Amino acid sequence: MRHDRSWSLTQTADVTTKRLLLVRHAKAKQGDRDIERPLARRGRDDARVIGEWLDAHAVPDLAVVSPAVRTRQTWECALAALPFEPTLVIDERLYDNTVADLVDAVRDCDEGAAIVALVGHNPSMQAMAARADRPTDVGLEALLSYPTSTVALLDYDGPWRTFAPGQATLVAVEVCRGEFGRGSG
Repeated sequence: MRHDRSWSLTQTADVTTKRLLLVRHAKAKQGDRDIERPLARRGRDDARVIGEWLDAHAVPDLAVVSPAVRTRQTWECALAALPFEPTLVIDERLYDNTVADLVDAVRDCDEGAAIVALVGHNPSMQAMAARADRPTDVGLEALLSYPTSTVALLDYDGPWRTFAPGQATLVAVEVCRGEFGRGSG
């Protein structure tokens, strides 16, 4: 297995840049109770592309996933492309779907995790990504629509316990569908 993440951490004067991935679940089937909705066939394919994008850009040490079936299945399909299996935490707060709940979940993350993935739902994923500093307009179209299978990558200088979306920098936004590399990140 290949895993070269030397580029993913930057250390300067006791400040470690952490990375946060905001992953909206892949396309789900309609019907059923909301929390029980499974991925559609297209969603399974797109979730694999999410994994390829993560492998190329930022493999998480920790994944915090909503308890909904579609988010858990998105994560399981994405795992197939990763060089190792990150620590997994299922967290109800991600299903509650508010930015405040996402921030609380991030603040509770293990400080030893340099790269954290949140796998959840809209509108909270999009709203949190939109609050990050954007030095350029790269990925703006994806950020504005944030469809299923979208991943935003944020850099954050500081401990997770003090995380605030406005203090993070949006590095990339990618809609992970079909073939890898067709998005904007």
